[in-house]
Parts: sequence; C-alpha cells; structure tokens
Amino acid sequence: MRIIAGEKGGLRLKDFKGDFIRPTTDKIKGAIFSSLESLSPGKETFVDLFAGTGGMGIEALSRGYENAFFFDKDRRSHQIEKENLKLSGYTQRAEVTLLPAARGIKMLKENGIRPDVIFMDPPYKIVPDILKLFPEIESIARPGSIVILEHDKKDIIPNTIGRFDKIKEKKYGNTVIDTFRMGEEEE
Repeated sequence: MRIIAGEKGGLRLKDFKGDFIRPTTDKIKGAIFSSLESLSPGKETFVDLFAGTGGMGIEALSRGYENAFFFDKDRRSHQIEKENLKLSGYTQRAEVTLLPAARGIKMLKENGIRPDVIFMDPPYKIVPDILKLFPEIESIARPGSIVILEHDKKDIIPNTIGRFDKIKEKKYGNTVIDTFRMGEEEE
C-alpha cells in the first residue's frame, strides 16, 4: 500500500497481514481524488470514519488537504494509523481517535469541525446501518460538503439521503463508489 500522488507520492505505508481489512485499491483511490479535484468545496478538512490503515487520509494530506481526522474503533487499526502518520511526517496535521464512526461524528460536532470531505469505507456487511449516520453527518457538514461511500455492488444505496444527493456512482468490479454532495439549507 502506498501514497499515489502529491507531496509524499510513492511512499510505502504499513499494512495489515491477511484479510483483516480491505484497503481501498490504488486505482480506486486515484479515481476518488481525481474526482474530488473538481467536486470538493475546499481542501481544508478530510475525515475518514473507518480509517483502517489511514491510507485515504494520508493521501488527502499528501494532496494538499490542511488536516485530516481518522476514526476507527479497532485498536490494531488505530495503532497502524499512528505509525503511518509518523512515517509520512503528517502527525501535526492529523488527529487519530479510537472511536466508532457515530462517536467520531459527535466529537467533530462538539469541536465545531465542518469537513469538506467525509470518506466512509465500512465493512461491507454493515453498509445498510451506515446509512443511518447521514443525519448525524448532516449536522457537521456544510453546503457543498462531499461524502464518499465505498460499498459492495450488491448494496442498494438511495440517490438522496436527507440533504445529500448522489452526484456520481462508479463501479470497479464488485466495489461501488458513491459520491454525495450536501445541498443548501432548506427554508
């Protein structure tokens, strides 16, 4: 696993042995960030709610995002995220927290953090439950914020979830990347 572009492009990151997690492939990672270049309202804050190894957030930092927040409830993931941030030299621009996604969102809200991009690559078996997070994500997002959801092609994801409209869907084999943008506040 490596950083594919930006300031740290080519840097190899630590990964897990076996199939404990399913990191986003370089091809998909490249496509996501290429798409974000034209879609994202800014490059201030990137949030990964299921950070795994931290590869997506570190990629965001390498590509110019000012800061990134990494959440994962697994201690092994938490440790490898910290190691990869140290390896990349981005520890000062990142916050790694051992929390599940819902509590991570709550922490961001309590601290007034309004992310530009929220990335979610949860274990595929829990994707239907993840959709329940969108109202909470709405509470921290701002108009134009982007949510990216990586999921299995068997999952049926609505085109609209609250104030988020699906603006792009791309299939890569068994993996689908859905991109949502938050609309303006309702009057």
